[in-house]
Amino acid sequence: MKKLPLIFAFALAVLTGPALSALSVVPPNIISTAQNKPMVMLTASKDYTMFWKAYTDFEDIDFDGVVDYTYKPTFSYYGYFDPDKCYTYDSANDGRYVPYGDVSSLAADAGKRYCTAGAGLWSGNFLNWSTTSRMDVLRKVLYGGLRSYNGGTQADRYKNGDTASDTTLEQSFVPRNSQAFVKYYNGADVDRVTPFNSSNAKNKGITLCRRLFILDKTGAPNIGISHIQTDLFTPQIRVALGNVALWNMTEVNTCNWETDQADKSVYEWNPNTVDYLKNNYVTPIGTLGSAQSNYVHMAKSPVYANDGATYSSGGKTVGPNFTARVQVCVSGKLEPGCKQYVNGAASVYKPTGLLHEFGESTASGSAAARAEFGLMMGSYDNNLEAGVLRKNISEVNDEINP
Repeated sequence: MKKLPLIFAFALAVLTGPALSALSVVPPNIISTAQNKPMVMLTASKDYTMFWKAYTDFEDIDFDGVVDYTYKPTFSYYGYFDPDKCYTYDSANDGRYVPYGDVSSLAADAGKRYCTAGAGLWSGNFLNWSTTSRMDVLRKVLYGGLRSYNGGTQADRYKNGDTASDTTLEQSFVPRNSQAFVKYYNGADVDRVTPFNSSNAKNKGITLCRRLFILDKTGAPNIGISHIQTDLFTPQIRVALGNVALWNMTEVNTCNWETDQADKSVYEWNPNTVDYLKNNYVTPIGTLGSAQSNYVHMAKSPVYANDGATYSSGGKTVGPNFTARVQVCVSGKLEPGCKQYVNGAASVYKPTGLLHEFGESTASGSAAARAEFGLMMGSYDNNLEAGVLRKNISEVNDEINP
């Protein structure tokens, strides 16, 4: 107990200031304190729920006292897509969404972020709600999103995250087990937030599944392949007509069509998979033909040829499989967070996040970094250790090629 007065005396000296000059609050490994920047060490979570859907449909997302169990067009959902833009889908080069223009400016549509019905357009806000994972949110917050090289050979994809003139973001790798997630929507405005304006989509609604697609153009199964995500493991969005809210309950490859043999445009392992939904069907809430009929779950997995949601665009049939990639930072259609980089006479816009905003300094020195960042991660090779230092604490300029 005799030491307590000494502790209080030290605390008082620190608060009043003069005694602080005799102590060093700077770690001994820091050479210079002139810039006085915050130092942040990041660690990567191993939680598999990071790959689950960001918007769960069982919480009050806008704090109005009502549980938001479905899409709300007046709420701005965060994700890789700009909530205030409409998108087309380009099926070339493995496919991606391309910004088309701003959402409707009509007074009747104010705040609802609607697109023109029947024009083959997707609402970016709706795509964020239906396809964004928690990992996508984290990546966008930190560095603008995971960049994917769209097009070229497989060898190109190993070397390039993007190009000087084109940037494509790719949504997260979704493991083939319980992480694949499903979103069902049957709002009367389905033709204003998606290209699907048929009577079937209006009456039945649509189901979207974010899942992994194993691309194998040799026809052989790819189990345990150690390639990067942008090579053979493609993030995919599958869209079916009707309520298939349990679609991700199919075994092994989640969100299977009842048989993939009719899907000649893609390659899928084990096309004759067991129909889990058909063999394990539970009587749904609601009765067909009643006011609740839109909520009745299908009695089996959807059939590609009959239940796949498609639409016509440019004389071609699009869907029901879509690659979960989006083009960003297009000149004249910039999203928030796009930053201009100048390298000689060339100028390019790229997506950025908090690491750029706080950890990047200009080459001319006119703007200094406001913080320094480092990264610790777990390691399969050293799984019994506390972690591996991936980047020492410093500015992030060494991570950026202007």
